[in-house]
This record gives sequence, C-alpha cells and structure tokens, in this order.
Amino acid sequence: MNSGAEANENALKLASFYNGRKKIIAFKKAFHGRTSLAVAATDNPKIVAPVNETDNVVFLPGRPRRAGSSIR
Repeated sequence: MNSGAEANENALKLASFYNGRKKIIAFKKAFHGRTSLAVAATDNPKIVAPVNETDNVVFLPGRPRRAGSSIR
C-alpha cells in the first residue's frame, strides 16, 4: 500500500531529477507526511529529527487555499 507521504516524496524527487534543483518551497503549518523528505518539508519541530534538517527547504507563510474555497 502506498501513502500520500510516499506520493509527496516521489513528486519532490522527480521534480528535482527533472530540473536539477535542490531547493524546494513549502508552506508553514502544512503537513506533507512522515517519509524523510516529506518530514524535511514539514514545518513542525516536533517531528523533524536532526537528520531531516536541511537548508534546501524554504518555508513561506500561510497555507494554500483549498479547491472550491471562496476568496474574499
């Protein structure tokens, strides 16, 4: 069985292989899963182990709007 975390992990890796870049952008307060790269892209110090800390993730404030939500 595959999880959303594995999907996120593989999407980030495929994007990196495709464009050759190391840095990614993630939103603060967003959860991406519990695989190694997904944890590194999660802004929650309670689940980020020292081995997951990296300068390759840039956190932006806010959260993306959900599909169908109204913009006011």
